[in-house]
Amino acid sequence: MADWRLSLVSDPGTTSGTPHGAAPQPGQVEAYAAYRAAWRALGRTEMDREETELSDGQLHMRVRAWQREKPWSPRYVGNELAGTRKAAAHQHRVAALRDDEATAIGTTGEAAGQARLAQEAAEAAALARNLDERAAELQLLDDARAQWLAHTAMTRAKAERAQAMLAERHATDTNLEPVVTAAEWLAAHRAADAAEDQHREVTEADLAPEGDDAARSTGSPAHDHGAEPARPTSARSPRPSRPRSPRTSSGCPPQPR
Repeated sequence: MADWRLSLVSDPGTTSGTPHGAAPQPGQVEAYAAYRAAWRALGRTEMDREETELSDGQLHMRVRAWQREKPWSPRYVGNELAGTRKAAAHQHRVAALRDDEATAIGTTGEAAGQARLAQEAAEAAALARNLDERAAELQLLDDARAQWLAHTAMTRAKAERAQAMLAERHATDTNLEPVVTAAEWLAAHRAADAAEDQHREVTEADLAPEGDDAARSTGSPAHDHGAEPARPTSARSPRPSRPRSPRTSSGCPPQPR
């Protein structure tokens, strides 16, 4: 048993990105048991085993799920929120300082200086109030982004692990598969059909019946899609009449004697 497990560990699997090869297909109980034994023999954690058992398509679907979550994310306002709070605190200090200076200069009797300092204090206080309102709006956006990050944390983590596994599996690939969009594929398909039509053999099945061309040129109502074609009528012989049974004057058939 030990030699068999050692052979599993020492056999590098280049296609799966794991030292002991790719995970077995569903239903292979013994192969899966051997895979788990080799995994434990390597000393790897069970948390890292999930991505190794997924196919490339399943890993790409995890990455695609995270890409679908990104357009719904609120924008990042952390730096803007910090700067707004810092500016609001500065304006609050300026307003308090100018107010104290206006009070101090009022004792000297300089009315002009006192009015100027009071005006600066009022302007600083108004700017501080505007900055506080803006900071409250930014705080709402920051809270919404925090909730979005918490809601999509598992999707983001799985996508990052899937990208890491895909990069590990295809690290030695030199010829990557080209990415073709639906529009490019359709354009190439139409171009191929147009080039093939010039060399395609025309058979009798591709030609229209002889009467169709003449009817289209004369405008026959038989090819008018808006008119219903007339149904053919056939001469039918008159249906023979059934002999009437004799009836009495009361309208009832005569009773047998």
